Amino acid sequence: MNRNNASAIPEDVGVFRPKDAERWGVSRTALQRLLEAGKIERVGRGLYVRVGANFTQHHTLAEAARRVPGGIVCLLSALNYHRMTTQSPHEVWIAIPEKARKPNADWPPLRILRFSGEALTFGAEVHLIEGVEVTVTSRAKTVADCFKYRNKLGVDLAVEALRDYLCRRGRSMDAPRGGSGLPRGTGDATLPRSTRMTTNTAHSVKDRLLKLSKERREEFNFVLVRYGLERLLYRLSCSSHADEFILKGAMLFTVWAEHPHRATKDLTSMAAGIRAWSD
Repeated sequence: MNRNNASAIPEDVGVFRPKDAERWGVSRTALQRLLEAGKIERVGRGLYVRVGANFTQHHTLAEAARRVPGGIVCLLSALNYHRMTTQSPHEVWIAIPEKARKPNADWPPLRILRFSGEALTFGAEVHLIEGVEVTVTSRAKTVADCFKYRNKLGVDLAVEALRDYLCRRGRSMDAPRGGSGLPRGTGDATLPRSTRMTTNTAHSVKDRLLKLSKERREEFNFVLVRYGLERLLYRLSCSSHADEFILKGAMLFTVWAEHPHRATKDLTSMAAGIRAWSD
């Protein structure tokens, strides 16, 4: 096997560490040569990815799992993974044993919580993300944790999670709905420009958004969602229906402040001047 060849690294593996590479027959010296040759990329201290790897929206969770072995994704990050909330965290919420040493990680941004006993191990599920085993609290455990830590997250978020959980099980409950929006006409404002031509536009956009998330120290999925919403608003602003919608909601905070007070994933608008037809 050629240890200086990136093909020794499995294609289905996202983030990996030097000791992972050693299991595939790639020494630390060879890893450095691959890095210098531009065949792999260093995404954090002791964390690498293959150049051109296909990242998913949960790429940051895979990075966190490599950075904090034994950690469990919980609370807001678990809600986001299970699609049980309209909010998107700027950091990865991860639980570690009560007496464990706090990770010293430069990336990804982490919110460390300390659980003990069954509070840590009960309801933990292992999911495969980009070839990395990521432990995430189950839906039921996540809802219970949200109520336990309601002073950190807010009661509204806990109720929202419970409502979603019950609806998935064929039940319902009365619960408030939250709305959000984005500034009109921002278009590609969050996407860094590049003069390099590419034949794979989608992959190029994803790579640039990943780079942006690292520069801003924001969770990758949050950047993806906001970019998608801003592109939708941009296209709407260029259409003949631009004056028929009024943007509203919590994400209007981005107009008034550099850092929004609340991160949401849904888009709220109000139609104006549109004639309604009855069937």
